[in-house]
Amino acid sequence: MTRETRTATGTIRSIRSLGLAAASLSLALALLAGMAGSALGGPRTLYVANGLSTAPGVLPQFSLNLPNGKPTLMDLPPVEAGDSPQHVALTPDGRFAYASSAAGGEVRAYTVGADGGLTPHSTPSVPAGIGAHGMVVSPDGRSAYVGNQEPGTVSQFDLAPDGTISPKPVPTIDSGPGATGVAVAADGRSLYVTNLNDSSVSQFKINRKTGQLTRLSPATVRTPLLPSGLAGTPDGRSLYVVALSGNIAQFTIGKSGRLTPKKPRVLRIGIGLGADGVAIDARGRYLYVPNAGVNTISQLTIDPRNGRLARMKPAQVRTGARPEGVAIAPNGRALYVANAGDDEIRWLSIRKDGRLAGMNRAPIPASPGPHGLVVSPDQSPVARLARPAPGRVGDTVRFDASRSRDSDGRVARYRWSFGDGKRKVTATPRPKHRYRKPGVYRVRVTVVDDEGCSKQMVYTGQTALCSGGNSTARTKVRVGRH
Repeated sequence: MTRETRTATGTIRSIRSLGLAAASLSLALALLAGMAGSALGGPRTLYVANGLSTAPGVLPQFSLNLPNGKPTLMDLPPVEAGDSPQHVALTPDGRFAYASSAAGGEVRAYTVGADGGLTPHSTPSVPAGIGAHGMVVSPDGRSAYVGNQEPGTVSQFDLAPDGTISPKPVPTIDSGPGATGVAVAADGRSLYVTNLNDSSVSQFKINRKTGQLTRLSPATVRTPLLPSGLAGTPDGRSLYVVALSGNIAQFTIGKSGRLTPKKPRVLRIGIGLGADGVAIDARGRYLYVPNAGVNTISQLTIDPRNGRLARMKPAQVRTGARPEGVAIAPNGRALYVANAGDDEIRWLSIRKDGRLAGMNRAPIPASPGPHGLVVSPDQSPVARLARPAPGRVGDTVRFDASRSRDSDGRVARYRWSFGDGKRKVTATPRPKHRYRKPGVYRVRVTVVDDEGCSKQMVYTGQTALCSGGNSTARTKVRVGRH
C-alpha cells in the first residue's frame, strides 16, 4: 500500500505518491470501510524505507541480534533515499541494495558494507516512473523491477556484477492502472504486478537470458478490490495477493507461470481492512499480513500439500497504528512491522507453531512513515569434504568436513549420506562410519548454518532469505575386504 487507496473509478487518489497527510489516509480507509461493509551469526541487518520522509528521504538501518533478532539502530550517518522512499531490495549475495522513490520517480543504489551499513553506489540513481513503489531483485541477482503507480508501468533494469543499475534495452512495459506491488516466482521465470485501480494482477514471462518481460496470456487475472501486496511460496507453486479492501486471493503458479485461482479464490478469514504487505517464512508454512485500517497483523498457515491458507487462532494480533510493511528474519524466528501511524518498528517473535508473540515489547522509533522493510539475506555455507583413507569392512572410516565455512555465521549441522543407504545428521564435522561390504562408496555431506540456510535458495517473491550456494560436497571411499 502507498496509502494508495483508490476506488475502481479513480475517486480515491494515491495518497503516498501525492504526499498527503495521515488524515487523508484515515478518510480513504473510512471510504473503504463503507465499501466493505550475536554470537550465533554474522551481520544481519534490517533496512526501512520511511515513505513520508522527504527532501531527502532516509533509510534507517538496524543490526539484528541473532538468534532472537532484536533490532538495534546502527550508529551510522543517515542514508538518503530520494523523496518518499517506498521499498528496499537486496541482491541475493547481500552486497548491493536498491530503494524505490515514489515522489522522485527513481531508484537509488547502495553498496552494503561488511557491517551491513549502506553507502551510495558510484552510480547512485536511475530514473523509474512517478509513484515508483514495489521493487524486487530477481533470484539470479541480474535484474530488478519496479512498479510505477502513476503511469501504470513496470521499469526493468540490468544489475551488473559491481552493483551498477541501468535500464534494460526496453526500459518499461505496461502493466495496469496503479501498478504497485511486484513479485517474482521462485524459479525466476515469471513476474506479477498488482494493479491497484484495476482490481487485477498482471502476469509476465521473464526471458532467462536477458531478464526482459513479455506479457503472458491472459495479461491480467482478477483480484479483490484494491490489490496491493503480494508474495509467493519458496517452492514456487503458490502466489498470494492482499487487497486494501480486506481480502486475500490465492493462486496456483503453473509451469508456464500462469496463475489459476485456488479454491476458494478469495478468502475473508480475518484479513483486516487495509491489508497491505505480505511476509512468508523460509519453510513456506506461515504467512503474515499487516492491516493498516484496523491496526492488526493477520497470521495464517499455508498447507504444504496445496498451498491453501487457513487462519490461526487468534486470526489477528494487535500492533501499533497503521501497520504497512512486514519482513521476516531468515531463521524464521522474528517478524518486523512498520507502523506508519506511530513512526515506529515493532519486533515480534514467531513461535514454533507460527503464532506471533512479543506484542507488549517497547516499540523502536523510526523516521516518518516507515513503509517497506527488508532483512539482509543469509548466505549459504560452503561445504568442504576431505577424501578419506581407504578402509576395510567392519573397521571405522573417519570423515572430515571441518574445512566447511559459513561467511555470516557458523555451520550448525552436517547431513551425511554414506553411500550404503545409511544417513546421519551430526553437529560435528568428523563422524565415523563402518561398512559391511567391500566396494567404492559415494559419500555426500550437506552443511546447514545456524539460521537454517543450506544449498537451496529460499525466495519469496521480493527477496532471498537464503542465498543458495555450494553447500554440498562429495567424495569417494574405497572399502576392501578385511
